[in-house]
Amino acid sequence: MRWIRVPVVGMALSVVYALAAPGRSGADVSVYEGQPLQGSAVSAKSWGSGTVKESEEAIYKGVRSLKVSTQGAYQGLRLVLAKPVDLSADLQDREAYLEIVVKLQESGSGVGGSAGPGMMGMGGMPGMPGGAKGGRTGGLKGGTGGQGGPGAMGGMNQGYDAGVVAARPLANVRAVIVTSDGKQCEARIPLNTAGPARDGWVSLAVPLSAMKGLGTTSGALSEVRVFGDTTTTFTVGRVRTVSEQTPLRVLPLEDRTAAVNDLLTFTAEAETGVSPVRYEWSVVRPGDPTSGDLPVDAEGRTFKHKFRKGGDFEIVLTVRDPFGIKQPVSTRAKIHVTL
Repeated sequence: MRWIRVPVVGMALSVVYALAAPGRSGADVSVYEGQPLQGSAVSAKSWGSGTVKESEEAIYKGVRSLKVSTQGAYQGLRLVLAKPVDLSADLQDREAYLEIVVKLQESGSGVGGSAGPGMMGMGGMPGMPGGAKGGRTGGLKGGTGGQGGPGAMGGMNQGYDAGVVAARPLANVRAVIVTSDGKQCEARIPLNTAGPARDGWVSLAVPLSAMKGLGTTSGALSEVRVFGDTTTTFTVGRVRTVSEQTPLRVLPLEDRTAAVNDLLTFTAEAETGVSPVRYEWSVVRPGDPTSGDLPVDAEGRTFKHKFRKGGDFEIVLTVRDPFGIKQPVSTRAKIHVTL
């Protein structure tokens, strides 16, 4: 579950608007909310060799979305405002974020190659390796990460070049804010800090305070650019600045009993607002020191692990704001492993 404060939408979606948020003097700025671009106060343009087009295939807000094709960190989408919007209040607010809601292309539809008549699609993203720092005791080693699935055969043209290498999965979205004085400030947002929105959409966010140099600009937003870091296609459903103070919360993990070498799967459920988060998993013995940071065995919303010996263990999940704006929270589950 992910809490996101949604600004009140007026009768017309065709304008860029700024609305006062409760408890702050600034305003949340909605740049794109799925409105038709014709007659809108924002225009969508391509940058570099990237492409962008309006789409109705997947909708997050409003009635449209933007399908973006990119070949790297300097190709993709430009959202240009007809009139710059003042962000000066947001620049004084450490809990103000740039949020971009996207939907990634399905696994198996990526670019790649194999000799012969078809082209192999790109597989899913590999899972994070469990037990990365295992081996502290005999029962702690042997974590297993989830694996990306194979790509689907693409049925492309005959004689496809056997030397083409499959594109790697999208790992980061590069976001650039352009201000009215022509200055550009950017941040790379890792996909593994994204929170689920709904229906396959994910929310990517970065604090405005983390965009180096933004405080030395005019503070008037004139353009937002969105790029990937590989050859891929993704859909943009929303772009906005938003301030929210939702504290991090994590739902408890269930205690379990398992046999040696059983593969256990744990999934984090947290309420995080729009802020980016990092999920850290640690395997400890009861009574192990828990003050300070624990050694991290894996990262990601899902953790898979096998215990190689019997006994009692604990799985500790810590949800952390990588920018340190919000306080981290932890929960733990007791695991009894039988022989």
